[in-house]
Amino acid sequence: MKYFIFILFVFISASTLMAQDTTSLVLKYDIDVTSLSDYHEAQLDAFIEARFDSLKKASLRIIGSADFLGSVEYNQKISDARVEGVVKYLNLKYEALLDSIYTQSEGELANNGYEDEEGGVQDHRSVTLSVVNRNISDAIEALGKAEAGERIVFNNLNFQPGRHYLLKRSIPELKRLLDLLTENPSVKIEIHGHICCVDFNNQKEGLDLDTNKYELSIMRAKNIYEYLVKKGIDPDRLSYKGFGSSRKLIYPEITEEDKTLNRRVEILLVEK
Repeated sequence: MKYFIFILFVFISASTLMAQDTTSLVLKYDIDVTSLSDYHEAQLDAFIEARFDSLKKASLRIIGSADFLGSVEYNQKISDARVEGVVKYLNLKYEALLDSIYTQSEGELANNGYEDEEGGVQDHRSVTLSVVNRNISDAIEALGKAEAGERIVFNNLNFQPGRHYLLKRSIPELKRLLDLLTENPSVKIEIHGHICCVDFNNQKEGLDLDTNKYELSIMRAKNIYEYLVKKGIDPDRLSYKGFGSSRKLIYPEITEEDKTLNRRVEILLVEK
C-alpha cells in the first residue's frame, strides 16, 4: 500500500508540473537539512522525465542557497551540500544529463529584513533547477552584432534580493561586458536596471536595502555604470536608467528563479 501511494504521489507531482508548463523547479529545505527527501526525489523525477527530450538541446542550471541563520561560512557549506546532493542524485539516475548540468552555490542570501524570524526564510533554503535553451543568443555576442537602438537582455547579470549588488555568478558576465567596451572604443551604451516582486501594473520602484531609499532599479544600473567607469571606460560613453518593475521578463513570478531573472540589467546600444 505504501509503495502504491508513493507511485500515485509521483504521478500527481508529474501531472502538476506539466500542467504548470514551467521551466523551473524549486526544492525547499528545512533548517540545517541538505539531504533529499522522498518528496524532493519525486519532484526531481517528475521534472526531469517531463523534459528529458528537451534537455538534449538545453542545459540544466542548478542553483543552491541558504538563509541567514548561522554564520556565513556555515551557510556556504549548507548551500554547497544542497547543490551537491541534487547533482549526485541526477548523476546516479540520469547519467545522460552529465554534460548539460551547470551548478552554482550562492551561499547565504540577503535576509531582507527577516532578522527577527527565528525560523529563518524557507524560500532562501532552496535549490532551483532551470532549463536554459542553448540556442538563445549569447548576450555579449548579440551586443557585438547589434545596431544602434537595439536593446539586449543580459540574463546572466542578476542581483541579490533587495540589493543593488550582483550575485557572485554574474561577475564573469560583467567582466565580459567590460572587455567588449574596452575592445570597441566607439561603442556607447545605456544601462537599464530592473527589479522583481513589486506591483506590475503600478510600475512601482523597489526599496534598496543598502540605501534605504526607493531607488533599487536605478541603483542596479548605477552599480554597473560605476564599475565600468572605475575600470577605465569613459563616462561619456555610458548612461543609466531605472525602470522599476515595468519591464518584467517573467510574469507572473512563480519561482525564486523567476524573481532572480527579473532582477537584471539590459543594455541599450546607443552608438556603434
